[in-house]
Amino acid sequence: MRSYTNKDGETIDVSKEHLDTAVKIKQALQSQSPSMKCSWAKHRQMMIKEGFDDSENSEPYRQMIKYYQKTIGELPSAPKYAEMVSESQLGSIKDMVGELAWQKREIQHETKKLGKTRREIIDGSLFINEVTIAIKNVLSEIDFKEILNHTFSPIPQHGNDRMIAVVSDWHIGALVDVESNKYNYEIAQDRIEQYINQIYAMAMKRNVYRIDVVYLGDMLEHAYMRNSQAYHAEFPVSRQMALGGRLLIDLITKLSKKFFVTYRGFSGNHDRMNGDKNGNIDGDTGMVVVNEMIQLFIETAGIENIVYAQAKDFSATLEANGKLFKFVHGDLEKKADQGKIHDHSSRDKVTYDAIVYGHFHHYFAQEVGIDRWEIRCGSTKGSDDYSEKLGLGSAPSQIAIIVTESGEIQPYRIRVY
Repeated sequence: MRSYTNKDGETIDVSKEHLDTAVKIKQALQSQSPSMKCSWAKHRQMMIKEGFDDSENSEPYRQMIKYYQKTIGELPSAPKYAEMVSESQLGSIKDMVGELAWQKREIQHETKKLGKTRREIIDGSLFINEVTIAIKNVLSEIDFKEILNHTFSPIPQHGNDRMIAVVSDWHIGALVDVESNKYNYEIAQDRIEQYINQIYAMAMKRNVYRIDVVYLGDMLEHAYMRNSQAYHAEFPVSRQMALGGRLLIDLITKLSKKFFVTYRGFSGNHDRMNGDKNGNIDGDTGMVVVNEMIQLFIETAGIENIVYAQAKDFSATLEANGKLFKFVHGDLEKKADQGKIHDHSSRDKVTYDAIVYGHFHHYFAQEVGIDRWEIRCGSTKGSDDYSEKLGLGSAPSQIAIIVTESGEIQPYRIRVY
């Protein structure tokens, strides 16, 4: 006989028959899950049907069952479990991403009444197949064993400061070779890794428990937005989407080893799938595929301290320690207009404490009212031939925003090289 402390603080004794039944049900539920995770809500329902109403969906109960399972030799070792999960979930993620991407495009063609010709529809189908293959190839490169072996170990005595990790304008696939800057996918990887290391250290120093990751758009360099871009892209757009999703998965996974992490992301002007910005439809952007990759990874990997938060197509909001933030890409903003936060507050009929955007590739932060901020994120891409010609070169950077327990907003430019 064993016991656990229930949610009411009472000690509940359970029989060996209860324990053996609980282990069998747990194993059955795990076998049905691509992530090999047991749904403890379903577990409780099934236990009740078996006549055991003294089970509970709580951590003490789960630990009791896990410990008993170990004592009877029914709990797989950590390496074996990671191998089982990685084999199971990789196939699941591949199938689900491909199926969802295909279905989404079919639904868009039907419901939006695009009136495309047969040839255009066939071309679109071939493109989705190309995207699915690119995603499968990128996902197959992920070391799921390493990811699933990591354990969430939060700072023991963390504070209540919050961090918002703002990332934007990665332009995956862009090739830059000017006097002051070079950029390609390998450099993008390195700069993003630098960013992760810097904000990780900052969050540890500030005793942060939670990091909210927000992607502001322009993941893709693209090839359809302007015909000339196809000649300056390192990869086709299908691989740009797949690699962008992979980089975001790396970012949130590495942060999740010490912090509770949320992710939300939306599209920029470079992410649209239609060359005509006036004819573009909601949801018809490359970030739809990127976000589906991330959401499916989070759900299937079963890392409990990573949460996917759904954003709108072109904006997101977030509340942190009593301060309300609005995030947009920035392509619809006038750079010199200092009334952005007022305009958005009036339009949305709420009072924002900060407006955060990207697009311009220049860092900027200014208090535009009493404790109200306009914050602009830089780009990992940095200067290119276009900005150099205009004399608007800027160093590659991203930002981190600390919101203190008292609600003070502290933006930081994170320089990468």
